[in-house]
Amino acid sequence: MDEQFKLISALGIVPTFEMDDSRKAVPLARAMAAGGLPIAEVSFRTAAAAESIRRISSECPEVLVGAGDVLTCEQVDQALEAGGMFISTPGFAPEVIRYARSKGALVIPCISTAEEAEQYGYEVIRYMMVQAHYRSPINYCKELLDACKASLERLYACRDTLDRAIAAAKSGEVAPEAAETFAKRKEQFITAMDDDLNTADGMTAIFELVRDLNRMSADAATSKEQLEAGAKLFDELIGVMGLLYNRKKTDEIPAEVTELVEQRKAARKAKDFAEADRLRDAIAALGYAVRETRQGTEITKI
Repeated sequence: MDEQFKLISALGIVPTFEMDDSRKAVPLARAMAAGGLPIAEVSFRTAAAAESIRRISSECPEVLVGAGDVLTCEQVDQALEAGGMFISTPGFAPEVIRYARSKGALVIPCISTAEEAEQYGYEVIRYMMVQAHYRSPINYCKELLDACKASLERLYACRDTLDRAIAAAKSGEVAPEAAETFAKRKEQFITAMDDDLNTADGMTAIFELVRDLNRMSADAATSKEQLEAGAKLFDELIGVMGLLYNRKKTDEIPAEVTELVEQRKAARKAKDFAEADRLRDAIAALGYAVRETRQGTEITKI
């Protein structure tokens, strides 16, 4: 265990693989080892995780392979049985950490303290790590965590706005200049990640895409197809960083709230603004805020 921890500390970075096909695991692990990173953390977000670990462990003994995003004791067993040599949890999970340690595994919780995990959530801490280059020191402080939280909220807001804009947009073509912008942002992102895994510049490319998408979402003339293309690129790039996995889905809004929202729409259409205000207050009493935007009605949890 000590040797494993020493290797991780010496490398300074642990690349995470989210494998959808275990057959790709060995070539990827060998490529990372050839590039000077003989380590691989396989995310348990996909069904191919355990088999990917098994293949790397048996075919690439020079690579230190472990499991990431481990949430349950069952996943700990699957990872260790497959040959995983360390366990990484996305947050502070005492039961999982104790269980993994009882099995003799090296455990790496991806937070600094349990208090921070509870206050900010582990996604904020994850964002804090990717917004800086892995070779650069991080001035770890509350102010930085607050700034990272605000940046994450901006990303969530962009994606939610896109959903509303897509729902309200009319069908049409992707404008040539938009296609060129999307290609430029993707190339900018790839160039950054190819440059010694420069996640800081990668996030810069994403936020420039956010600026582009916000402008397109605000333009009622933007076609549904163009917005969908932008959303697809956004999801692709943000997925590489492992962010925005807590997006609120529309179907999570209670039926009682959506019914009141529809009644409010009808009241506004009939110019019965007193009734619309009453319904807005009723919605607020249930813990939700509602407002009208160019892209349609926005419902958010208070």
